[in-house]
Amino acid sequence: MKKFSAIIAAVLFLLVGCENKTRPSDFGFTLSTAMRAFYDAGADINEDQRPLYELVNARDGAIFYLDNDLVRIYEFEDEKAYEKGVEDLTILGTFPKRELLVIETQSEKAIEIFQTAE
Repeated sequence: MKKFSAIIAAVLFLLVGCENKTRPSDFGFTLSTAMRAFYDAGADINEDQRPLYELVNARDGAIFYLDNDLVRIYEFEDEKAYEKGVEDLTILGTFPKRELLVIETQSEKAIEIFQTAE
């Protein structure tokens, strides 16, 4: 019986360990990385301001101005959360996306920074 319990415990351990739990920190391009790139580009950032990111099923977000153009960035927990956000608000699927981040803006400069930041 002990051997059977040990085998079950080992199988459960492997299943839990192999579960795909993608988090924003698993990606190289995070909200922090994006904000650093925009700050370096001269964006007017007030860290106390946040977009209503919950409305698009995002876990976090930022809102700021770059050359007087409004920029919103949404960070999603995972691809499922992003897909749910697009399902709830279809226009979200038209915004540029990079990993688990989406940018909403009319600024070509902001989109360029978003797409090329490291």
